[in-house]
Amino acid sequence: MTSNKIKTTKLPKKYYSLLIGAIMGLIMSLLISLTVTVVNIGIVLNFFQMRFNIFLTTLIIGFPLTIVVTPFVKNV
Repeated sequence: MTSNKIKTTKLPKKYYSLLIGAIMGLIMSLLISLTVTVVNIGIVLNFFQMRFNIFLTTLIIGFPLTIVVTPFVKNV
């Protein structure tokens, strides 16, 4: 009888805040881009193209901010 164990490696703890910040930045950018697009222009013919452009802008601004802010918020 053989066991088929999958070998997994854990991410070092020093990278947890970076990973959490990255995930939060991505989710925040997705939600903010959706909200900004719907509020400002509504559902139009080129909605997805405009949302993608806004998503890139919010990602460029929001991603680094969440990476920097997450460790401070986590320690509060």
